[in-house]
Amino acid sequence: HHNFFGAWLAPCSGPRERNMARGTLKNLKRTRPEVKGSRGSDSAGGAGGTGGGSDIGGSSGGGSSMEADSIDQFLSWINCECFFSFILIVLLAALPFNLQTNELYQSRDTYVSRAEELFSEGAFEKAASFYERALTADETADGHVFLAETLARLTDQPLRRAEAVLHYRRAVDLYRDEREKVSALASIGKLQADLGRPDLALAAYEEVLDLQAGIESPEVADAHALVGDSLLGQGLHWDAVAHLEAATKMAP
Repeated sequence: HHNFFGAWLAPCSGPRERNMARGTLKNLKRTRPEVKGSRGSDSAGGAGGTGGGSDIGGSSGGGSSMEADSIDQFLSWINCECFFSFILIVLLAALPFNLQTNELYQSRDTYVSRAEELFSEGAFEKAASFYERALTADETADGHVFLAETLARLTDQPLRRAEAVLHYRRAVDLYRDEREKVSALASIGKLQADLGRPDLALAAYEEVLDLQAGIESPEVADAHALVGDSLLGQGLHWDAVAHLEAATKMAP
């Protein structure tokens, strides 16, 4: 080797040429072939080890990714279920559903129409229930009068008939027209008399006369007649005559 490299370096006359030659020699030494089976097997083993580690890491990473996807899908499903459940609850809350009667609320006119049909058929108890629902949907003075008139026909239920007085009284409070107030008060007086309460009937008719203010109607005539009868019973004949004459004049 020495003789070969010495002969090869001999022609190089200058330092620069010699340095270039030495660099070439070093490059030749670096590219010297390795012994078969030594470095290759090591590299293969290293690569195999590294590859094995990569496989393990890859499989571990894949498993983590699948678990994350499953969790995301589960959370998305829960969110979806919660959203639709919320929508369902809102819709159910918005429905005007009556849990006591297991039916949807309807308009006042619908209840009144059904009550009138039942009233004409003589089903006063059922008609009264529909009038009550109509009042729940929309309270009006007329609604209380309709209900009171229906309850007053339940002759075999004195307690229900007594409820009619309360509805007539509520109608008096709600009415603005004096004639309508007088009519409701006269109905109270008549019902109280039918219930065997003459004192309460007289009080109702006296209210009629206080409100009448020159009104001539059958209700006012009845009020004068009842008050006159009451005064006769008390021995107040002259006062009684005045009321009886007024009643006769209005309803001869």
